[in-house]
Amino acid sequence: MKWLESIRPLAKQAIISKRNNEIELIKQKSYEEVNKWQEVHSLEFQNAILSILYWAEGQKLPDRGAPVKFANTDPKLILLFVQLLKNCYKIDERKLKILLYVHWYHNKKAVKEYWMKLLHINEDQIYKIYTKKRSKTKKFKRNFMGICFVIYHNVDLRQSIMHKAYAIQKRIIDHK
Repeated sequence: MKWLESIRPLAKQAIISKRNNEIELIKQKSYEEVNKWQEVHSLEFQNAILSILYWAEGQKLPDRGAPVKFANTDPKLILLFVQLLKNCYKIDERKLKILLYVHWYHNKKAVKEYWMKLLHINEDQIYKIYTKKRSKTKKFKRNFMGICFVIYHNVDLRQSIMHKAYAIQKRIIDHK
């Protein structure tokens, strides 16, 4: 019995190590595959990615007067969205606004500085920081730097991005 108890941690570590190696192999293959893509830098490809990203994570209210509004907790995804927006459209970067939604445990100053540095924006582009009060009953997963909302007030731009996403969907589905 003691022997089993002594080898269980070793077996667990071996399983974890094996799985980490499998994930590393998947990661390497994925990067190799993407690095072979020729069209990644084409405007058409980037516009397609932007449109699908927005369709998945952007504001889709039926209100025709709504701005471009994209939200996520993943800094890499937010950075990708902002870069694609800049690459695909001639936007006035000074009009790009950021709204942050943080929890009670976040350091507002650190969160603000983090997003400013990541997105290469000025302090006046941080539109607002909302703090969610602590819930005594609801359990939640702590996120890294809150929820970041990217806002760009251009109704026609939002319409263009959404309709490109719909057109992509239609073309793929109708192509059967």
